[in-house]
Amino acid sequence: MTTRILEVADRADLKRWIKLPHTLYRDDPYWVPPLIHDELEYFDRGRNPAFDVADVKLLLAEKDGTVAG
Repeated sequence: MTTRILEVADRADLKRWIKLPHTLYRDDPYWVPPLIHDELEYFDRGRNPAFDVADVKLLLAEKDGTVAG
């Protein structure tokens, strides 16, 4: 069991990062998932002006090749 911490480096990593809550909360009947398209736009550094003034580092934890956190 190897756990690695990776920085979100490209759009594919960002999609994995955004989809993690869908896995974590899939059995919670009260969880309302956000729209993936909206999340992709929100975390797009070219579209969201907050990234011009904020330091942001998105991280993924992988355990045996699967996103764990």
